[in-house]
This record gives sequence, structure tokens and C-alpha cells, in this order.
Amino acid sequence: MRAKLLERGFAEGETDPALAWVCHVLGIRQDRLAESLADQHRRHGWGPEAVRAKLLAKGVDPDLADELAASTEEDSRTAVERWLEKRPALASDPGKLARFLASKGFEEDVIRWALEAYAGVED
Repeated sequence: MRAKLLERGFAEGETDPALAWVCHVLGIRQDRLAESLADQHRRHGWGPEAVRAKLLAKGVDPDLADELAASTEEDSRTAVERWLEKRPALASDPGKLARFLASKGFEEDVIRWALEAYAGVED
């Protein structure tokens, strides 16, 4: 919402008070809104780096974006497994698999795990 206010000509110093007022009047908690967005992106299979970037693009505070984007390696591995169920051909081409997972915002250690587990690439 902050980005939209800036696009519409609000000065940098005016956005936070305006957002606070709107959130108060409407009963919106920005942390819950950001948490909902992060959950939505994770459900769609995005990795932590992509979730963080998407939250920042929506104007979420960087510290909150870091906190909400953080996921366990197990969560990331589960998301990778879901992608490979949908696109099994990715496992046959290690380069394509690595590029695909990087484009979805997965961290390097999870990509390395996927290459070892599914594409037979030794580290």
C-alpha cells in the first residue's frame, strides 16, 4: 500500500501516518496482511528468496519480510517435491532443474539437495 501511495504523489514522510490511520480505521493489521501474503506465495510453491522479494515489492517492512520469508529446509524440500510431481521432466536435466528452482526463489543448499536427490548430481 505504501508503494501505491508514493505512486499517487504522497510524500515519503506522509505515507506511514496515512497507512497507520487507514489501518486503524479499517481494523487492518499490516503484519497479518503480510503474513497472509507470505503464506499465499508459499502455497504457490515459491521459495524463501522469492517470497521475500514479493513482500518487499508490496511495501512490507524489510525486517518483517525477512521473518515471514524464512522457512525451514524441510518446508523448502517439500515445495521442491511438489514442483517435481507437477514437472517430473525437470529431474532429467540438472541445469534446467537448477535454473527453475533458482527462478522460484529457492536457496542454494536446497537446489544442491534437489540435484543430488533427483538428478543424480554429486556435489
